[in-house]
Amino acid sequence: MKLFIYEHLMAGGEGGHSSSMLDEGATMLRAAMADFSQVAKPFTIADGRFIGRLDGVDQARPIEGDPIAFCKSALEESESALIIAPESGGALARLTAMAEFRGVRNLGCSLEAILITADKQKFAHLMEELGIPHPKTFYATCFFDSSAISMGQWISKPVDGAGCEKVHLHAPGARAPMPQDGSFLAQEFVEGDAMSACVVAGKDGPTVLSINRQFIGASGGALEYTGGEVTDMAPDKELTAITQAIWEGIPGLHGYWGIDYVATDTGPVVIEVNPRLTTSYCALGAALGINPAAMIMNAAEGRPITDEIRRRRVGFNRKGELEF
Repeated sequence: MKLFIYEHLMAGGEGGHSSSMLDEGATMLRAAMADFSQVAKPFTIADGRFIGRLDGVDQARPIEGDPIAFCKSALEESESALIIAPESGGALARLTAMAEFRGVRNLGCSLEAILITADKQKFAHLMEELGIPHPKTFYATCFFDSSAISMGQWISKPVDGAGCEKVHLHAPGARAPMPQDGSFLAQEFVEGDAMSACVVAGKDGPTVLSINRQFIGASGGALEYTGGEVTDMAPDKELTAITQAIWEGIPGLHGYWGIDYVATDTGPVVIEVNPRLTTSYCALGAALGINPAAMIMNAAEGRPITDEIRRRRVGFNRKGELEF
C-alpha cells in the first residue's frame, strides 16, 4: 500500500511556528516513517530548509514552494494518508478535508472529530454534557479579569492552539491583555501531574496504549513542553471509562489520538483531545514492544488492534531522543 505521511510544519506550512514546534513535528514524522515502513510503503515531503532534520529517512522528497500544492499532488498518487498538523488556524481540518475529498483512505481522525476537538471552548461544553471533569473555561477578550469569576491561577491559550504554543500561566486575580476577536480562552489551572494517554481506536472502540508523563516548564509565565516519558502504568478503570465516553461522544475519533489530562487526588481532569499523532508517539514502539503503526493499520482495516502490550518506562525529549 502506498502511504503518504504529511507533517505540515516540516513541509514548510504555517511558517510562524516556533523552533520547538518544528522539533516536535520532525520527531513525529521520523517515528511514523520508521514504523509504517514495516507495514506499508510510506513516503513524505519536506521543505528543503528542514529536510536535514529527517536524517536517515530515505523516502523524503525535498520541496520548495507552496506545501499545499505538493500535498495535493502527493495525495493524487496515494492510496492512504496520515496527516500530522497543528489544529491552529484550521490547518489539520483543511488538510484532512483535502484527503477525504480525494477519496484517499484517511488513517487518522475524521474531519468531524477534528472540528469538535480543535475548538477548545466547544470541547469544554461537550465535556460538561458528557459529565467528564474539565477545567472552567471562558472566552477572553480585551483585559480579562480573572477575579471577576473567582479563578485562582489560570491559563490563557488560543481557542484552536496546539501544544504549549502561546499558552501562559497567570497569577490569581491577574488581569491580562487579550485579542478582541475571541480567539483566546481563559482556563482554570488544575493542580496535579500533567499526563497524557496515547489511544488507538477502531470500529470496536478505543484502546489506551500508554499513560505518559508530560514535562512542562514555565519561563516568565509562558509554558514550554520539553518532553516526557511513556510510563509503565496500565490505564485504570476511571481513565478507561473516560476514554470510552470521549470516543462515544465524538464521532470520527479513528486511528491514533491523544488525551491530555491532569492527574489529581480526585481523578483525571481532561484538558483536551489531540486528534492526530502526538510527540509521545516517538517512544511507543520502544515502550510497548510492538509496532504502533501496525495497530493503526489494524484499526483502519477493521481488525482487532492488539492485546499484547508490554509496558516499560521510556523517556524522550521533543527532539525524539529516547532515555531507557
